[in-house]
Amino acid sequence: MAQLENTVTSATSAKFFGRKASRRRLPISYASLKWQIATLDAVVLIASCIAASLAYHLIAISNSIPEIEVLAGVGVLAAAFYVLVARAFGLYEFQCLLDAGLFMTRIIGSWALSILLLSLVLFLLKIGASPSRGAVISFALLGAVAVAFERATVGAFLRRAL
Repeated sequence: MAQLENTVTSATSAKFFGRKASRRRLPISYASLKWQIATLDAVVLIASCIAASLAYHLIAISNSIPEIEVLAGVGVLAAAFYVLVARAFGLYEFQCLLDAGLFMTRIIGSWALSILLLSLVLFLLKIGASPSRGAVISFALLGAVAVAFERATVGAFLRRAL
């Protein structure tokens, strides 16, 4: 009987406060959300760097497999550039995280600036043959699609969670 009263009470309070009783919320603070999204951006970009470079080398240069460590390093560098530029453009503010569609030009623009910075560093340091021009171009394209998709998905998830 007590369990039935708890169920009725929680359903009644959920109806009173205008929310669904079965909806669960994640215990994430707003302050930590921007850093979690920045980490997710970095992981997505590192994975897309490795995937795009491997695909380019397997398609264009059939006998060549690049060093994964170098590709991961290039991805980390590109992700660091992107997170810094995106933070400077205000892309980790809560309103921007909620509605990525309105800020998609800023998202793609900050990714383009990050690729320009990455290209400059790769040129100045002459890292090696792994980050070739074709690999960087394929990474730029795949990274733009990946970041745009990831931000749209995160925005939809956050809107649903509110």
